[in-house]
Amino acid sequence: MRFLFKVFRIFSLVLAISLVFYPSICSGFLDLSPDHWAGEIIENLSALGILSGYPDGTFRPENSITRAELAKIAALAFEIPTASPSASRFQDVSGDFWGALFIEACASAGLIRGYPDGTFRPEERVSREVAVTIIVRWALREPILSQRPQVFTDVPPQRWSFPYVQSAVELGLFKPDDPHFSQDGLFQPELEASRAQVCFLLYNMLFFSQCLWIGEPEEYQVNYTVHLKNLGEGEVSRLELTVPVIKDFPPYQFVSFSQITPSPDRLEDDEQGNTFAFFQKNNLQVGESASFSLIFKVEIFPFVYQPPPSLFELSYDPNNPIFVRYTSPERFEESDSSQIKEKAEELSSGKSLFEAARELYRFVGQYLTYGGYRPEDKGALQVYLAGEGDCTEFADLFVALTRASQIPARFVEGFTYNEHAQGRGDLTHDWAEIMLMGGIWLPVDPTFGRFGENFFCASDNRHITLTRGRNLKLLGGYHYYYYRYWFQGAEPEIQSWDEISIDHSPGP
Repeated sequence: MRFLFKVFRIFSLVLAISLVFYPSICSGFLDLSPDHWAGEIIENLSALGILSGYPDGTFRPENSITRAELAKIAALAFEIPTASPSASRFQDVSGDFWGALFIEACASAGLIRGYPDGTFRPEERVSREVAVTIIVRWALREPILSQRPQVFTDVPPQRWSFPYVQSAVELGLFKPDDPHFSQDGLFQPELEASRAQVCFLLYNMLFFSQCLWIGEPEEYQVNYTVHLKNLGEGEVSRLELTVPVIKDFPPYQFVSFSQITPSPDRLEDDEQGNTFAFFQKNNLQVGESASFSLIFKVEIFPFVYQPPPSLFELSYDPNNPIFVRYTSPERFEESDSSQIKEKAEELSSGKSLFEAARELYRFVGQYLTYGGYRPEDKGALQVYLAGEGDCTEFADLFVALTRASQIPARFVEGFTYNEHAQGRGDLTHDWAEIMLMGGIWLPVDPTFGRFGENFFCASDNRHITLTRGRNLKLLGGYHYYYYRYWFQGAEPEIQSWDEISIDHSPGP
């Protein structure tokens, strides 16, 4: 995984430099007309040495592409080291086959896979869904899925390629209404991918990587324990506890190990993509305690995203249910308040959506005074009027202002590593996310940004995401954990507290 991200950064630099010198070079392909829809992209990739034409001087952009050809293009584009394999892992790829080293390199990197019978079938034509999967798999290792509704009716959630096709749209590799990739709302995943389509997808992924810098990760072990004790006079007949689970959030957070004790009764996902562990305990006696422990090892990558200029010219679809949800007011994020709406309009007027969001981020960081950790929630309006709050209020105000500007935003809760932590308040932290027009959610931390550092669509390798969204139903609207209990007779009194420690383990 680290290797692929290094390739990501190195090739971004190569691409950025190369495109300065080769903005639109004519490669001389005899069959590539100046007005071809992917002509300029093909020319640029050719200039970079990633692809070549046929001996007769043609490129044949509408021809299909074989699995071996795609392996070669992927290996060259992603700068995956190649070496003559001592033995091929696929029984139908001999050592002297022209594409053997490319196939082996891509297989070792986890980009391509063979068939259950041990073959690779190098001359088989590549389908659209396979091409998309390989390209997305290179950049993210795992697909990303926001709350975007199903894009294509012929790529339903149960289809194996669904997360990759959805992620390709969210990354902006192609638009769902692009006639070169969809017809009448259908993706037609099993159709053979053309050479031009593969070039288009590949180039856009490389362009995306040019905008995204990802650094070296840090590895942490998060130890989180919730304690419940019955201090009352009555016995608890049933106790239920809900605790969020740390999970992967590609491309900047990956969980390598998890241990939950005792084993949860069930795991459940909510509509915002969070995962929760549910515990049930019968009969908590007077004076008795119960503890629930969650341990996670997680890698956190720092990153900075600088969107392409074309993104500044786009606008959201006001009828999209995701847009409606994340621009609507809710408890503690009163984007319908007249004071907040007036300030949002003042700050965002005349700016592109992205620049407006950045201006709101700067305002919150400069306007609010950090008053230290406070257990009670105030909400965006109250903190705006008071001019002071903690990280929760910084996030609430940013989300409210951003939603008032008709830019989708949501609350994020998690942890931050602090080697000088003196208590719980130094390790728990709240921030926010905004949704770019491509459906990509990126973090914004106005609390950290108050020092003038860049935490807008950027993050360090100390932020550990736990949950996304405010007033989470499965947490009863609370933070970090939620419990309920039942009793008969004398009333119990439950005391609850949590313990957090984050150990830093340098990567190998």
